[in-house]
Amino acid sequence: MLIQSLLLVWKHIESNGRRGKSVVTFSVSSGRPVDPNNLSPGRKEQKTNIKVLLDNDVPVFVAAGNHAIEKDKDGNINRRTNVDTAPGIFEGENYPLIVVGSVKFDGTPSPTSQAGPHVQLWAPGVAVSVQKKDEDGERIAKGTSYAAPLMAGMLATYLAYDTVPFDTSEGNMVAAAKNYLINKASWARAQSLNGLWNEVDEAHNPKKAAAAAATATPSTTTQAPTTFSSQLAPPIPTAPTAAPYAQGTCGIHVTQRDVDSNGLYDLEVLMTDNDHNQIGCTILRS
Repeated sequence: MLIQSLLLVWKHIESNGRRGKSVVTFSVSSGRPVDPNNLSPGRKEQKTNIKVLLDNDVPVFVAAGNHAIEKDKDGNINRRTNVDTAPGIFEGENYPLIVVGSVKFDGTPSPTSQAGPHVQLWAPGVAVSVQKKDEDGERIAKGTSYAAPLMAGMLATYLAYDTVPFDTSEGNMVAAAKNYLINKASWARAQSLNGLWNEVDEAHNPKKAAAAAATATPSTTTQAPTTFSSQLAPPIPTAPTAAPYAQGTCGIHVTQRDVDSNGLYDLEVLMTDNDHNQIGCTILRS
């Protein structure tokens, strides 16, 4: 059902004039390793249906997976360091799927997050605050299933700017959006893992700026404005002023809402502003 629903998503986007204005994210994978050179009919259909979205200017985000370290039924530790599940395994030069890994808030990788050449972007997926399933309040969760929608929510924010900071022309938008996220909007705090931190780029990280100011040599002469190295991410054009690092600009809460007898479940993604007002909601069925 999930595989076929991808085409329904595209039909909804197309019929509502949302091409180039929509983002798709889902945090469900095959679980078991998939050989990209020997796909089953169902996996071939999944790959084809996702490609329809990508080819029609709809960025698609998927979770990298949490199988880097896991135990088998006998208690033995298995290591699957690199992404080996579908759909993440489909990512490639001509298939600009955005696969998101999980990091801690200090930028170091989550021990369970898969990585490898298919993963070029990372977002917080450890100690994530999410809504409880059956009652009010929040609980703490972890996993790449939370990192992917965080990244997708940030791209949706960029698409809402009066001037979108990357090429949105027909046929070019998905690749341009992915390139922007990797090379401009994200930066590495640790171990060369490019993370996205609520619109705060490396040059404008308030913590870093405060540290630099504290160690600067006092001067009575007037100095020209600081020019950041071209190797660092430039200011995001026409963006609203980013909130301080500790506050962020919005919150995204993911909760598993319901599970039926077949193990299928709904994921509800809520986006809230700094005052905890709901400003968006998406429900994903898997």
